[in-house]
Amino acid sequence: MNLYHFFLFLSLMGVFHGLLMTFLILFKKQHNRLISLYIAALLFIGSFGMLIITLPNAGLIPQYGWIEVLENVLGLSIGPLLYLAVKCLNSKPGPYSILHFAPALAYLLIYFISGGNFRLPILLLMFFVQSYTLVAVVQYLKIRKSKRSAAMKKYQRWLGLLLVFFFIMGISQWVRFSFSHYQTLNLIIPSTASLHLYIIVMLEFNQSFLFKNLSKTNRTLNDYLYVKNSAWPALHQKVIDHQLYKKEGLTVHELAHHLEMTAHQLSSILNQKIAGGFSTYINGLRIEFAKTLLIDPDYQHLSIEGIAKESGFQSRSSFYRFFKQECQMTPSAFKTCPEFENKDS
Repeated sequence: MNLYHFFLFLSLMGVFHGLLMTFLILFKKQHNRLISLYIAALLFIGSFGMLIITLPNAGLIPQYGWIEVLENVLGLSIGPLLYLAVKCLNSKPGPYSILHFAPALAYLLIYFISGGNFRLPILLLMFFVQSYTLVAVVQYLKIRKSKRSAAMKKYQRWLGLLLVFFFIMGISQWVRFSFSHYQTLNLIIPSTASLHLYIIVMLEFNQSFLFKNLSKTNRTLNDYLYVKNSAWPALHQKVIDHQLYKKEGLTVHELAHHLEMTAHQLSSILNQKIAGGFSTYINGLRIEFAKTLLIDPDYQHLSIEGIAKESGFQSRSSFYRFFKQECQMTPSAFKTCPEFENKDS
């Protein structure tokens, strides 16, 4: 097998893995369906783009005109999809987000009006994709510094890998364009992309929430049976009755010790019952407790910071963040809400 055939093999394997991952993501129930769809769309475009580059350059199919058009449309769509997927980590895209795909639609319109004679300059296409990717990277780095739920951090990790994936494809495109007279380098984009897809599979497949329950290798039979037959209501009630959530800096190991089980068993139960696991569960109980204190006349002498401490939060800022995330308002606004002002008068 020469170098050319090696690149061809890598390219086709990358296409297979990308399409397989797309299929698995689409047919698994996800915590955030919109981001999952963006990730699936990016994987599909990347994989299909690799396919339509590989087949003609390998001589397996002729270089049809429609292949170039499709390649350009996919290229003009990758950047907007990357940007909107990253944006979803922080907020839901608005109704005008479709305008990001205007260049792809404009290209198709000009192409058909010209009777198929219009050719998009490759340098312009590469500049467009790389510019959008750069904007998405900057947005990603800003969002990465903010506190996120455990589930959103997993989406964040996936999008980080995809940003690297398309950045590498962009660099490969520049290499392919600069050394187009070397036949072997015509497959450099799909082959390098294929290697990156292998890395994604190695890093994410066995542990990723996107493929949750496809692999049970990290769970013993004993833990699985424990989760299936656990007395969750009794465990939850014990946490409530003893107000275990009020301890500042409470860890999963400490809570597991109080509940007379291992930390791994407790984590397994919480991950099955609650989307965000231990952190979401404890902070949710703290917020519910804080809400009762905010409207209780006996605790009106406490400041917001005092109520945060009483509820188990270590800082005022974390209390505000989780409270607003849970109630869509600040603790102060909740306290003065007309619905509760005269509750006990």
